[in-house]
Amino acid sequence: MEQGKINFGNINFMKDMKKKNNTELNNILQEYSLKQSNFDPKKPSPNVFIKKLEIRMKMYYKDLYKSYN
Repeated sequence: MEQGKINFGNINFMKDMKKKNNTELNNILQEYSLKQSNFDPKKPSPNVFIKKLEIRMKMYYKDLYKSYN
């Protein structure tokens, strides 16, 4: 590049990259804020495994009881 000349194509490319990065960052922050609002650390988390285990055990003992009668 000659001294005194400005490459405007490179400047436009950098502006496009900055705009793209800002858009990606805003998308990530928006998704994070949506997920963050769903989580409340004061509430106990549901124990899905234990609930499913209880259901399976109830079904098992119910079938076991039926087989003896």
